[in-house]
Amino acid sequence: MTVSDRKYIRWLVLRQLPMAAGIFMFLTAATIIGTAFLKLPMTATALLMEEAPSLAQSANATADLASGPAHLQRIENRITTQASLAKVLETLSLRMPVETFRDAVRFETVAGRDRATTMSISVTDPDGLRAMKAANELARMVLAENEKIATERINDALQFFREEVAARKARLDAEFAALLGFKQANAGALPEDTGRYLDLRKILIHRETIRGPSSLTDTTRERLTTELGAARGLFAETHPTVRALASRLDRVTLTPSDENAPLAELTDVAEQLARIDARLSEIPANGLSLAALEREYDMAETLYETAVARLDAAAIEARRSARENKSRLTIIEHAIPPTLPEGPRQKIALAGGIALSFILAIGFAILRGRGDTLIRRPRDIEASLSIRPYAVIPAMRPA
Repeated sequence: MTVSDRKYIRWLVLRQLPMAAGIFMFLTAATIIGTAFLKLPMTATALLMEEAPSLAQSANATADLASGPAHLQRIENRITTQASLAKVLETLSLRMPVETFRDAVRFETVAGRDRATTMSISVTDPDGLRAMKAANELARMVLAENEKIATERINDALQFFREEVAARKARLDAEFAALLGFKQANAGALPEDTGRYLDLRKILIHRETIRGPSSLTDTTRERLTTELGAARGLFAETHPTVRALASRLDRVTLTPSDENAPLAELTDVAEQLARIDARLSEIPANGLSLAALEREYDMAETLYETAVARLDAAAIEARRSARENKSRLTIIEHAIPPTLPEGPRQKIALAGGIALSFILAIGFAILRGRGDTLIRRPRDIEASLSIRPYAVIPAMRPA
């Protein structure tokens, strides 16, 4: 570059300097004003921790459903629904679309094998205080949802056992009703009545043996007379057999008005014995049926008692597990008002804006100078007229 070119460039820069300075000042002022009024995004974060499950719960087949990333993912799915986010906006008195708020919320879960699981809830918003309130409200909702899920697990775990107890109770009631109905329908012909019937039958037979048959026919009197004569030939008058036959013979020798009474009494005894024998014949079959019904009832009672014991054990285990799940998830760091924006800092943004303003001003000056069509240098003559001058009169300043 020749001396004249350097002088020309210096002159050109000095000539465009006022315009470039004006553009630089305008852009700088716009940058300062924009940075002052620009609300950069601020992020507030709340941190929760879920402790590792106990050994007893780790051995449980359903432990993975109640702890760890799967459990926290389930909570996140419930919290990020449109209804839940709308409830958060209503609680904080915020007016913004639910979808916009959903885009500003971020859940992150970090977990490892056999160690605690952490969940961070971040809310990004130009207003740092508003972001803090939203993050803390979401953390509170996570705890509430965790407790709700624990309660649901109790009810789900106990529902099966409650239904089993109800089914066993219904069967026990049915077996008891069948047993009671059979006893009522066959009252008097049950195994427990056997002894009573046998004793009654012995009493009736003994009475009839002592009293003997009572008949008023001549054949009976003759038979008794013959038997009494034979007995007297063998025994003394004081012998019980002789006395019994004499007494029977005396009773059959009645007046005509009393003849029907002994016959009616005999007929009543025979009917009683016939009824007793009929009842005794029914007892074996009824005993087998009653034994089968009692076995069914005892089995139903055993199953019912077992179901009740399982329900009690399940209730204790469910309460213990739910209590452990509730206490394991806690908030270890509440969200605080952020001091730095999510993006670049305002000072960096201001410095970048000023630098960009300076570059744009210099670039505008250069472009404006290059667009000047006036002939000011010898090379301008060569470029414009395609001729080469023989001599150039230099610009001279007066002495």
